[in-house]
Amino acid sequence: MNGLFDGFAINFAKTLIALAVMVSIWFVIDRILKHRVKQNRLYLKYRVRSRSILIFIFILITAKVWDYDFSYLVAVLGIISAALTITQKENLMNIIGFFIIQWRDLFSEEDYIEIGQYSGYVNHIGLLYFTLDEASRAVKHERTGRKIKVPNMMVSIHPIINFSTDLALLEINQSFIFTFHSPYEEIKPIFDEIYLQLIDFYRKTYGYWSLGQRDKYYQKTNVLYRVKQHKPAGIEALVRFYCLKANQTEIEMKLNEIVIEACNQNRNITLSEER
Repeated sequence: MNGLFDGFAINFAKTLIALAVMVSIWFVIDRILKHRVKQNRLYLKYRVRSRSILIFIFILITAKVWDYDFSYLVAVLGIISAALTITQKENLMNIIGFFIIQWRDLFSEEDYIEIGQYSGYVNHIGLLYFTLDEASRAVKHERTGRKIKVPNMMVSIHPIINFSTDLALLEINQSFIFTFHSPYEEIKPIFDEIYLQLIDFYRKTYGYWSLGQRDKYYQKTNVLYRVKQHKPAGIEALVRFYCLKANQTEIEMKLNEIVIEACNQNRNITLSEER
């Protein structure tokens, strides 16, 4: 009896030591990541991956300490997997989705994503669900305060748009439609001014870009004019520009202000409306 108790105590002590070593390694890895990885997105990704690997190693060490028979474990897992496939298919798909998220680098915590009809900032990635802080529809980069729990299996059946990758510049099209009575020669100077202000915004906000990057997006920033015959009909000025998701609302509001001010100052120019 004493021998059995002594063996149990020794194995328990070894398990605690293994746990302490794993926790110590985790703190060391976390500190190294904080100092070496400057981008928050990459830091969170490597943090979650290293934690998952250490947990897996700890489970293997614990099984070895307690002389666990892995062949028995494989057989049991086979039976459990067959049962789960029939009765818990959704949960099994969610667990598979968790591993897809982690190892295919689909997104990390704090990334802004769109998946299916949901959009928001990733708050937490769990084994069965990931939680989103819902994004505002009115102000693109703000949170509404509501949280959405999304099943992990959705990553295998819905496209995912991740707006938080480095320099994820989005093409934005903002349309303004003027009545046919508005003189084109008086509309065009408004959008010449808008173009100059967009270029100035790039210089001030994206000053850390290389000259090659800036020139590339300066060339893509333009205004297209065309006749729009279906309601609301009129002269359409389509402003096309690129920006980060966080700057979209700021730029759209600035463009609206310029157009509204121009219409107030020049009564010859009027925006079209659907009748």
